[in-house]
Amino acid sequence: MKRKTHITQKAWPSCCHMRHRMLSLAGKRRDQGSSMPRSKQRKKTSSSTYPVLAPTNDKDEETKEDFYNKLQTLCDKLKEKDMTILMGDLNAKIGSDNSGYEEVMGRQGLGNMNENGEMLADFCAFNNMIIGGSVFPHRRIHKATWVSPDHRTEDQIYHICIGRKFRRSMQDVKVQRGADAASDHHLVLARMKMKLKKREVKKSTRTQYNVDFLKDRLTTETFRLTVRNKYEALEDLLDEGNMNIDTQWQQIKEMWTSTCSEVLGQKKYQQKDWISADTLNKVQVRKEKKGAINNSRTRAAKATAQEEYTEANRAVKNSVKTDKANFIEDLAKEAEDASAQGNMKQLYEIPRKFAGKYKRTDRPIKDKNGNVLTSDEDQLKRWRENLKNC
Repeated sequence: MKRKTHITQKAWPSCCHMRHRMLSLAGKRRDQGSSMPRSKQRKKTSSSTYPVLAPTNDKDEETKEDFYNKLQTLCDKLKEKDMTILMGDLNAKIGSDNSGYEEVMGRQGLGNMNENGEMLADFCAFNNMIIGGSVFPHRRIHKATWVSPDHRTEDQIYHICIGRKFRRSMQDVKVQRGADAASDHHLVLARMKMKLKKREVKKSTRTQYNVDFLKDRLTTETFRLTVRNKYEALEDLLDEGNMNIDTQWQQIKEMWTSTCSEVLGQKKYQQKDWISADTLNKVQVRKEKKGAINNSRTRAAKATAQEEYTEANRAVKNSVKTDKANFIEDLAKEAEDASAQGNMKQLYEIPRKFAGKYKRTDRPIKDKNGNVLTSDEDQLKRWRENLKNC
């Protein structure tokens, strides 16, 4: 026993020495890691985007210089390490000849450079920026951002500019011609690639459908008939009794969602409540006419498609005016009825609804334990208790 104790006492200092060396090495590594030069540490970078509308080329020189002086004042307040994006209707033709502006623009521009184009190029050269639309090769239809009223002249006057330091972040710039905006201007789309801070966003799984289409009698009958046919097929399976309650619920849910998708379609954007189903159908027709213009191969076919689109656009505007007039008339009738009945709450809600600031705030009434009260008697009783305590 003594010998074993003697060996243990001899071995202990060696273990302590090894442990001490390991800790000292780890400390050195931590010191070396913390002494990293500041230039290699990751810095925070912010981005600034300026949507602008520049004067046209026929404006006087003083107006143009005043615009670029104000824009320069904004750019002077930015830090050099930050990303700056300048975009909008600059009314500038830059052309395809980049002689003298090789560091500012490429050779993929459209047309010839005008006076506004020279001012834009000089501004970008002074602020180390690049005109994105002149760098990426595309077909002519994907470069022209504006079409003249006679539909014969096309120019590139919309631009997206970015700092030269972040040139590699811009992947592509092209014209998006499919937007049904009833305008002689086309949207300009820039594809960017940036490393952003990771942030978890909860995505909503709720799907909204175009229930406004049910205002149309024909759509309503089609919806009812589709639901009836699917329910008859499902009823035979339910009568067999081989499905549990969860499976039955999934089958019924699938029946309703599939019917809404087939007849109504998914709701892509928010519509005004007063827009009728007939107007929505006309908007869809106008969108198809817009696609016919973009797909026209000859000038004659394009002129014909443009006439049809103009007629469809006129029909949409007239239908919207009619819907708005009917909506105002219905609100006036509701206000008269509310005033006659002495319903002041409804009377004050109507102007807010007309102004577009109406938001219904119906909250459930709960008892002291937090349970929702559904009957009118229980709700009135709860209100009495609340007013007595006040």
